[in-house]
Amino acid sequence: MSTKYLNTDNILKKVYDPSVESLRTTATATFVGGTVDISISDTTDSIKVGDGTGVYLDINPDGSINSNVEIDAADGDNIAINDGIDTLAINSDGSINITDNGSSLTVDAVNLDTRDLTHVSDSIKIGDGIELVSVNINNELNIRDDDANTNLISIDEKLFAPTAIITTIARSNVSQTVLASNANRKGCLLVNDTGANCFISYAATSTTSTYTFRLTSNAFYEMAFPIYTGIISVIWGSNGANNLNVTELT
Repeated sequence: MSTKYLNTDNILKKVYDPSVESLRTTATATFVGGTVDISISDTTDSIKVGDGTGVYLDINPDGSINSNVEIDAADGDNIAINDGIDTLAINSDGSINITDNGSSLTVDAVNLDTRDLTHVSDSIKIGDGIELVSVNINNELNIRDDDANTNLISIDEKLFAPTAIITTIARSNVSQTVLASNANRKGCLLVNDTGANCFISYAATSTTSTYTFRLTSNAFYEMAFPIYTGIISVIWGSNGANNLNVTELT
């Protein structure tokens, strides 16, 4: 045998297979009994985790993994929701309790879309943070009609007047009463059917210099809210023909 084959480098090249990074051998090693310890380092070694079909678990650069978790209550799965101290409780009927300053209310709704409200099945409460607006059984609302806020009247009572009483006041340069005080008044309409200005006062007496408003010839006036229920008077600067036509609504 040539001595060149006894060279150390040549011997290593013959026995080492770089394609599999191991020594060439035809021997078979069998471990009988005992325990084999395998030392794996996270810095130099790695293990692939797969499902047997060639799909392996990926590990992100930050050490986390991506996973899809399927939760099905029918299979007995559940997730606890908490703030680190208390855990959200779910009632046996599937509802949850919402605590508000010591009291609680149960939210039980099928459709919470506020764009689809109907008076048949939905309701909205209107309030000022202290009191709520009440709707009567006849679908009317109540409002206060005095400064003391003690008398309740229906809005329906103020908006609708079933009675209209028509009278006339002849033109005169002497103050006359147009309408006496009437707590049930819901409005009034005045038409100056004369050829001269008349002067209307929300008072017992009217003059051509002291008045509430002036109504020109053939002009029309409709009382606006708030409705004045006191006495109303009128005067012209001179006597003449025709009248002030008055309609009181009650």
